[in-house]
Amino acid sequence: MTSADGQPGTLRRWNDYALGYGGEADALLCAAAELNPPVLIMGDGFDPRTLNTLKRLVLLGICPRVVCIPLPRGLGTGASSVLARRNREGLAEIVSGTRVEIRHVVQPEGIDRLTVGSRVSRELVESGAIKSGDTVIVDISALPSRLYFPLIGTFLALGERDGEGELLVTVWENPVLDEKIRAVGADDAGPITGFAHGFSADADRDQVRIWAPVLGEQQGPELEAIHALLQPQEVYPVLPFPAANPRRGDDLVLEYRTLLFDQFDVRPRDILYVQENNPFDTYRALTGLNDRYRRTLAPLGEPLLITSIHGSKMLSVGVCLAAWESKLPVVTAGPSGYTLAEELELEWVVQTSTLACMWLHGLPYR
Repeated sequence: MTSADGQPGTLRRWNDYALGYGGEADALLCAAAELNPPVLIMGDGFDPRTLNTLKRLVLLGICPRVVCIPLPRGLGTGASSVLARRNREGLAEIVSGTRVEIRHVVQPEGIDRLTVGSRVSRELVESGAIKSGDTVIVDISALPSRLYFPLIGTFLALGERDGEGELLVTVWENPVLDEKIRAVGADDAGPITGFAHGFSADADRDQVRIWAPVLGEQQGPELEAIHALLQPQEVYPVLPFPAANPRRGDDLVLEYRTLLFDQFDVRPRDILYVQENNPFDTYRALTGLNDRYRRTLAPLGEPLLITSIHGSKMLSVGVCLAAWESKLPVVTAGPSGYTLAEELELEWVVQTSTLACMWLHGLPYR
């Protein structure tokens, strides 16, 4: 038996995994729904893919209980605000005449945006909206990582504690659309609540810090803010390759060449490549990197591998799983807002997006 980096070790939780696209994703959703009536957790925002998973479930004859989580920044402004309001109207149309139940989460006022996801997750469990043994589908298509990381982590922990229940994650994969949704500015950098795992900005600077950012377009301010916070000794950028656009990895290197090679002192041999449409490849890359550093630097003390996500939703799921299993801190500098690079034709979004479903806990692993 070998570990994710090819060295002797124990079998990892997701070495074997359940991942499906298109029709295979439909089959996974139907199989999970047969075990228990599902609860769908989805975003309430502007992303054109917001309603796609609910539409697909209804089309498959599945009527879930729906939990809608608003974005921390509300409906946004401009084109994003128009899309968000259109999504709300579309939600009402979808559930009209069905047995679908809708619950809207009210986010508490005046709390740190890094803690929102943790607060929402705890509230869903404590209120009984999510119970041990439920079949939970978390659709991350319209949720930011600071919300869906704590959600996934909470439900994984709940399933591990009680040994029951099902957890699936869905996303309508569309790397081109991800590129068109641009982050604006950056908040202060910090760890996502529930994914700090021993990280402290004031910790002993003698500790070896390794940073593995998963790169995406137009994230320069976030990268600079996180690097300033971490002051890492080593940086291992993670690039998508192979990818739908074969040149995407090269384009990212060109976009960040000054940051990577001049400011962060990245060596070309330290760049990691992961398959764009398989989050479990990212999971293996990060857990393998963590294992290698722990073995190599064990005589000198405990190194700390820290990661951050700046790329597609699919890659981010792999980051979440690696961080949850290996207790890796996940740091974000969260954008001050979002904007659309151009007007989007909703029909184009539907035609160019593919449903991906990842079954992370439950029947496939028993």
